[in-house]
Amino acid sequence: MPDDKREDKSYARKRIPTEAYTAKEEFVQVLHGKDSFAYKPWQFQDSQVCADTLKTTYDEIAIWGQHEAMLRPGFSIEKGVVHVPNLFSKVNGVPNDREDFMDKVNLLVQQRNTLFFKKLPMSRPGRIRKVGRLYRTVLDSRGNVDKDRLLGSELWPYRGLKLSTQEAMAQRIAAMCSMPDFWKHKSFRTRLNLGMVDKLRDYLLYMNRLDARDQYYMKLSTFQVLMTIEEKFCNLLQNFDFPMEIPKIIIYNNSEGEFTFADAVMLMFMNSLGVDVIIFNPAGTSDIENFVKAGFFDSHTLDNTGSRVPYRKGGFFKGVF
Repeated sequence: MPDDKREDKSYARKRIPTEAYTAKEEFVQVLHGKDSFAYKPWQFQDSQVCADTLKTTYDEIAIWGQHEAMLRPGFSIEKGVVHVPNLFSKVNGVPNDREDFMDKVNLLVQQRNTLFFKKLPMSRPGRIRKVGRLYRTVLDSRGNVDKDRLLGSELWPYRGLKLSTQEAMAQRIAAMCSMPDFWKHKSFRTRLNLGMVDKLRDYLLYMNRLDARDQYYMKLSTFQVLMTIEEKFCNLLQNFDFPMEIPKIIIYNNSEGEFTFADAVMLMFMNSLGVDVIIFNPAGTSDIENFVKAGFFDSHTLDNTGSRVPYRKGGFFKGVF
C-alpha cells in the first residue's frame, strides 16, 4: 500500500536536450540574434513591447507608415524589451494638392493589419453590470489595478488570446487606470452601470470630495472601456509581430459623428502597445485634442481648413475638385 505521507515530486521532471536540439539552438542564436535583422516569425512574441512614438513631418507619415518596425529610426531590442518606433499623428486640413493628399491616405489605408474608420464614434464599449464591484476586486492594497488579479479574475474577457498578448494588455490596463498624465482633464467619463449599493457607497464616500469622485468615475470609465474591447482591436494586437509590419488605426474624421472619451481611451491604449494611430481631419475640427494634451501626439496643419472633404478611393478623388 503506498505511503500517503510520501511527498509527490512527479511534477518536477527534468528536460534533457539532445545534441541536435543544442546544435540547432546555437545556430539560431547566431543566425537570428537580436542584432541580425534576420528574425524568425514571432521570435519576440514573449518580449515586452515599448512604444517610442516618432516625431515626424507631415510628408514622413506616408513614408514611415509603410515601413516595418525594424526599419524605422529608433528600433532596438534590449534586455527582452522590443522598442517599437510608432506613429501618433493628427492631420488638420488638406493641402492645395488634394489628389496627393488622398493618395497618401489610401496608401496608408491599404497597409496590412489596418483598421479604417470613416464614421465616429470609433469604439462603442459595452457596459459592465455592477462595474464598481468588479473594479474593486482587482485592486491592490494601494487602490491600484493589479495585473495579476486582473488576469486571474473569472471575468477576464481575453483568455482566448495568446498569453503574451494577455500579459501586455493587462499591464497596460492597469497603467491606464492610474490616471496617466496625458489626459487634459481628470473628469472624463462614460455611462456606468452602477448598482444601488455602489451608488450609495460612492455618495457617502465622496460626499465632500467632488474632485476625488470625478477621478474615481474616470478610472471606472477607463476600466469599463478596456474590459469590453471589440474583437477587431484585439486582433490587431494578436497579429502584431513586433519587428515586422506595425498595425494601424486610421480615422478619417469628416465630421460624421462625435469623437468620444471611449475613442480617446482606445487610441491611447492601442498606441501604447505599439500600434500606429493617424487621424485625418479635413475641416481641422477638434477631436483627440479635446481629451489628450498636445505634446503626446504630432499635430500637422495643412493649407486649407474649414471645409468637409469626402473620402474617395483611388482616382475618383481628382474629379470631385
